[in-house]
Amino acid sequence: MSDFEIKDGVLVKYHGNDKQVIIPSSVTSIGVLAFWDCISLKSIIIPSSVTSIGESAFWGCESLKSIVIPSSVTSIGREAFCECESLKSIVIPTSVKSIGERAFSDCKSLESISIPSSVTRIGEEAFSWCKSLKSIVIPSSVKSIGASVFENCKSLESIEIQCGVTSIGDWAFWRCESLNKITLPSRFKGQEDWLGIRKECKITYTDDDDDIIYSKN
Repeated sequence: MSDFEIKDGVLVKYHGNDKQVIIPSSVTSIGVLAFWDCISLKSIIIPSSVTSIGESAFWGCESLKSIVIPSSVTSIGREAFCECESLKSIVIPTSVKSIGERAFSDCKSLESISIPSSVTRIGEEAFSWCKSLKSIVIPSSVKSIGASVFENCKSLESIEIQCGVTSIGDWAFWRCESLNKITLPSRFKGQEDWLGIRKECKITYTDDDDDIIYSKN
């Protein structure tokens, strides 16, 4: 039977060993380390009352295969789903504005993720070591992408970054060994080495209207 510790509407700790958890609608926020290292947890239902998922909330939930994030959530905290090794796919709702540092790092089974046009910031190493991720599109709403965001995504083959992005951190694509196609705004032309893009990768640069202006390789 589920056993929660709730304080002022925040789920601050989960004590049970259930494989499936349904969070009560009295919860408005999932706190720091709330489900940390719940290795038996396979699925969870988050109610629409929840607006934020805190730092390391689901860190190390290695059996978690699926999760539905309700449209009430506006932020995904630092390391929120780090090392959820069984998580294969996730849809981020259009209410989310920011994805924290290492939010999905080491999600080794993650094959796909959809980033909505509401997101404006993606933190450092947010998807690093996601070894099964194959392709991703970063919408024009995103302005800032942190350093090493896709580092060691060894299966990542294609990336499209639309023209709204004005900042990409160093080594964003370092050790993406399968990356053979990337689309970047033209403002990043000449920064390929700093971004860690492999020399064999075909790079397409676009202008502010996402029109192709130059291709390399």
